[in-house]
Amino acid sequence: MAKAKYGKWKPTGDTIGEGGQGQILLVESEDFQDKKFALKFLININRIDRIEKEINACLELNHKNIVNVVDYDLNNTRPYLVMNYYGNGSLDKFDFDNYDLMVKLELFKEICEGIAYAHLNEPPIIHRDIKPENIFLDDELHPIIGDFGLCFYDDDGDRFTLTEEAVGSRNYMSPELEDGIIDNVINLAII
Repeated sequence: MAKAKYGKWKPTGDTIGEGGQGQILLVESEDFQDKKFALKFLININRIDRIEKEINACLELNHKNIVNVVDYDLNNTRPYLVMNYYGNGSLDKFDFDNYDLMVKLELFKEICEGIAYAHLNEPPIIHRDIKPENIFLDDELHPIIGDFGLCFYDDDGDRFTLTEEAVGSRNYMSPELEDGIIDNVINLAII
């Protein structure tokens, strides 16, 4: 099997993550000396609608606490997107034992600001999969919200999930979704 090519992006050989939709590789490019990026490519080509939605949502949002899409190619043999790489990893892997409560509260506040910014967008962008694995930490420990692959972003009226479909990670979804009371969630999202 031939090795996949990703335009100007060269994989360093390190796989840094994998999810339901894709795999994430550490990549570099001659255009960006001494800087690494994360490239997410689709494992299941039938999910191209979701990665396209993720790209559009991230391009629409310009906020310091939301991941920045640097490049993408949906026509590649393996459709992909490229984003900044955050060397401190995700929130679930970071050790906060030596940090005081105020640092932790500031981190939480910034996450809320990023989510609020997305919700106030026109049209609103609802992430639907907020969890520690999808929040990355930059060099100054500012949180960066990523993985908008399951977001609800009604820019054209098309839906890729059913209206009553529970979406997200089971351990992090709201009790209303877990209990099947979807109308409560929909009504709150509209307010």
